[in-house]
Amino acid sequence: METDISRDTAISLYEKGIVSAQTVLEAFDLDVDQEIKRKQEDAAFNIPANARVCNNLNRQNARIENARRNVEALLKAILPNSYTTDDADLKKLKSKMITEVYNNLAIMAEVKDL
Repeated sequence: METDISRDTAISLYEKGIVSAQTVLEAFDLDVDQEIKRKQEDAAFNIPANARVCNNLNRQNARIENARRNVEALLKAILPNSYTTDDADLKKLKSKMITEVYNNLAIMAEVKDL
């Protein structure tokens, strides 16, 4: 037994989690399959949002690269000249410092997004 419900009722019930989106679409006499296809197309063409994500990632990668360069310069300034770039201890220290800088940038980015 199928019961017709008003559009307002369908929306209200959907917002309360009682009925599905499909029921709401049917209340508006919309083709569910067609609307799903349109939503997928909308998502594929949502270029401004995707561009913002890419720009944010590019800026974050640039900050990380700058931090890495700063760590390299700092290491050259504070470590004795006896260290070489082939020295295993120096490589470990560089890696540890770069990881720490990256983690700090990641934490800062998370806090900024809150």
